[in-house]
Amino acid sequence: MTGYPIADTTIVDLVLIFAERLAIGELYENTEKFYNVLKEKGYSRRQLDYAFTLASKRFSLPSVDRAMRIFSREELEFFSPEASSLFLKLNSLGVIDGEQAELVLMRASLIPESQFTEEELKVMVAMMLSRPESELPRGFFVPESNESIH
Repeated sequence: MTGYPIADTTIVDLVLIFAERLAIGELYENTEKFYNVLKEKGYSRRQLDYAFTLASKRFSLPSVDRAMRIFSREELEFFSPEASSLFLKLNSLGVIDGEQAELVLMRASLIPESQFTEEELKVMVAMMLSRPESELPRGFFVPESNESIH
């Protein structure tokens, strides 16, 4: 799969649309019809194919019981109300995994005197989705060794 411009935050919107449909099992029945509806709304075939591929990769993995992370009120205050709602939806649908959610939280907490906006969140998630998982930071919050950190 070739990369897609990371500045195109519509990919996040589309991945979310596809993820919601995949989560309830509605997408595969009429994929082409659904594509046509989205094309009429202005999305290109390239955008649709890319977002569908990203969403299906996330949901093609075997379903396993995963722990649900509960975010505190203080953590969610780093986000605007719109961004907070989107963040929770992306996490609950599995569009972003636990480590990616922690990276987003860390980034949002570093913005002084302002809240992380919905557009900033979409840009960050688009960057995460556009990079292969092997290139994303891993183990960022947990030391790799057993050495204590002072």
